[in-house]
Amino acid sequence: MKLIPVIILMVSLLWISCGRKSEGVLPDDQIDDYLVASAETQPVSQNKHADAADDIAIWVAPSSPDQSLILGTDKKAGLAVYNLEGEKRCFFDVGRLNNVDIRTIYDGSRSNWSLAAASNRSTNSIIFFWISPLGKVSLAEQMPFNSTMKEEVYGLTMGYEGGDLYVFVNTKAGEVMQWRVEIDSKNKVGGTVVRKLNMTAQVEGMVCDDDTGLCYIGEEEVGIYQFQINPYRGDSPKLLKESSVEENQNIVMDIEGITIWKRDDNKKFLIASSQGNYSYAVFRLPENRYIGSFRVKSGDGIDSIEETDGLDITSAYLGESYPEGVFVVQDGFNRNLGKIEAQNFKIISNEPLRALVDRLVVESSGLKGM
Repeated sequence: MKLIPVIILMVSLLWISCGRKSEGVLPDDQIDDYLVASAETQPVSQNKHADAADDIAIWVAPSSPDQSLILGTDKKAGLAVYNLEGEKRCFFDVGRLNNVDIRTIYDGSRSNWSLAAASNRSTNSIIFFWISPLGKVSLAEQMPFNSTMKEEVYGLTMGYEGGDLYVFVNTKAGEVMQWRVEIDSKNKVGGTVVRKLNMTAQVEGMVCDDDTGLCYIGEEEVGIYQFQINPYRGDSPKLLKESSVEENQNIVMDIEGITIWKRDDNKKFLIASSQGNYSYAVFRLPENRYIGSFRVKSGDGIDSIEETDGLDITSAYLGESYPEGVFVVQDGFNRNLGKIEAQNFKIISNEPLRALVDRLVVESSGLKGM
């Protein structure tokens, strides 16, 4: 379905109606596929013109999947915790948190708990939160994870490799620091800096593939790179050619949030926010093959999505409403009945996403030998 002419008119009015200039535009391109959001979170508690909501991490409840949580950063104030209906359950007023990620802990007295990490621009450090198996979120006791990079912390991800848990944080200058996370007998979170990297341009979005030991990072105006999570491998980041803004006409800078979708059929895809044209680029892993892009339009009483920063996905069963999991993204221009509101996060069912991506795989197979 071709929606571009209508949406271009809408986008041209975004700056007037929102009081904030859009960082992207909807061109008359080749992206014709779209989805519709199933639900949305309450707006962040900021001015409706503020660029505040940023990144998401999904926590899957082990015993009651429909009680799973969405952690969303407010880069003006802290961390919000939402349920799957989008209702805010609590808020941590702990500073300007930018990116957030979660990993399950597998040993020690908090085995089967989860640890969330977030980049705190107020303190130029990393802050940690515990999530109990019943979904109680609390601040973790921790040692200082202070950055020694030249600019303030920005993007963040977590990942396992060789039994060790790592957290990565970056800056707008392309600097990357990697810590090995260490949890003592009293559950205090500590860490050791194990590596520093320097990219060539501004970065933010990162994601780790714990299965393959690879970390993906987006240079916002260039493309997506991959490198080893293991800090001792000594490899240099390698560009995914089909993610380059020069090679792929459907990717328009900035490249923002990146996530990995590991499905129950063991197929795996990397999804990246192409902020400059309000779309999401899909790559088949491990081949790093671009198979297509899609957008999210308005429908079922929920507005369309523009200018996405962070995103996350899970294929876990989350109850009858989301049997194949959800894809959650930040919405840069949130509207309710046509009126602008503060930014929020949109929740998309994976069932229609799966059908769309499966079709993209088939359609691209003849061109790319997939």
